[in-house]
Amino acid sequence: MNAKQPRNATAPMPCPDPAVLLARQDLSQDEKIGHLHQWELDLREKLVADEEAMTSDLAADDPCQASEQLAAVLQALERLGSGAKAHPTPTKQG
Repeated sequence: MNAKQPRNATAPMPCPDPAVLLARQDLSQDEKIGHLHQWELDLREKLVADEEAMTSDLAADDPCQASEQLAAVLQALERLGSGAKAHPTPTKQG
């Protein structure tokens, strides 16, 4: 297993507070960063889908606000000393 990859990248992240992830003792800092980067990407993709009206009516019932979650995820990454991942070409995902 690559130390920079989260243990289970497909596992849903807790909602809406990444502080739960930061508090976990069973994950290394690299694993937490990996999870947070994946969470960041997922949220950016959700924001793009919302913007392009590609989400279902069920998504509107989601109590988590993606933009607020994204801000919290980015703060958590900063606390761990890692910022948002840079993309070589500008995209709507960041």
